Amino acid sequence: MKRHHLASVLLGSALLASCSTGLGETATGPTAIAPTDPPTSVTVGDPLGGTEGPGDPGGESTGGPDTTTTVGGSGGVIEAGGGEGAEAANAAVPAGVDLSFATEQLALDDDGGYGVLAVAPVGWEHSSFLGVTLEPPADADVGFFTSLELSTGCDGLCAPTDWEERLNGPDGYLTMRTDNADVVEQRDVDGSEGTELITEDSFGTRVLVLRWDDSADHYFKCEATLDEDDVALVQAFSAACRASTPDWIRVG
Repeated sequence: MKRHHLASVLLGSALLASCSTGLGETATGPTAIAPTDPPTSVTVGDPLGGTEGPGDPGGESTGGPDTTTTVGGSGGVIEAGGGEGAEAANAAVPAGVDLSFATEQLALDDDGGYGVLAVAPVGWEHSSFLGVTLEPPADADVGFFTSLELSTGCDGLCAPTDWEERLNGPDGYLTMRTDNADVVEQRDVDGSEGTELITEDSFGTRVLVLRWDDSADHYFKCEATLDEDDVALVQAFSAACRASTPDWIRVG
């Protein structure tokens, strides 16, 4: 099914991040910063393979195997890139599907307090609201609801806590996410505390990766929402989210 681009579609997951950085603030476009030093790679020990690492954000520049060229500001588009973090995601894209991933540094709030070295689809457009949402261009051969969201969350607390207990508690984010969905798979992530949750609901399939540190006041969230026609892309987006590394949580 051809995607008819609709930038105003906001998925329900954004509404759950009631205390996420940026709520009530004027959203600005993400800042794309190429790492000046090669990222520190950590092997992802799962069936998907691949590597991940946060790198060192530096001045705005282009070029090199681990950098991307972007158009800054709201509506920016990743135009080129690659890097070790994207290898597992690219390897998992089914043959014949016009989709590739590249690493890109994104700011998840207006103040620069939270950032991520993201593994993101090449050519997808950015919008900023409670994080960064990436959507394919209008002529992409993907489903209507397919998108990728990278953001912070605090589950209504926004203070250091036992995040595993909080997220799985009676009103926790993970508890709410599984209440009205079929859980396909849940497994640990590598390099930090966290989890990956794959679910199916009436909208399609969702791939969710959370990373947290009990000393941090926010957790990291990477979520791909895939239309029912895009279920073959689950492994690619799983690898992309697992390889996306937040800069306020130690991964490695």
